[in-house]
Amino acid sequence: MFAAPKGGPLNEGNWKRTVRWSTATRSIGKPTLRVHDLRHTAASLWLGAGADPKVVQRILGHASAR
Repeated sequence: MFAAPKGGPLNEGNWKRTVRWSTATRSIGKPTLRVHDLRHTAASLWLGAGADPKVVQRILGHASAR
């Protein structure tokens, strides 16, 4: 979780507008890509690189490693 400039949780809609998410995802041919999909990608890359599943579990805040 990232903090907003004045504290508290960052609003996803505001962040997407700031980084021009729609423009970026369309430009790479993935208009339906979700921010949450990046978590899955990161986890897969970490595990594929040999990261300890328990460490990845902790980073992602999951109760169990599936």
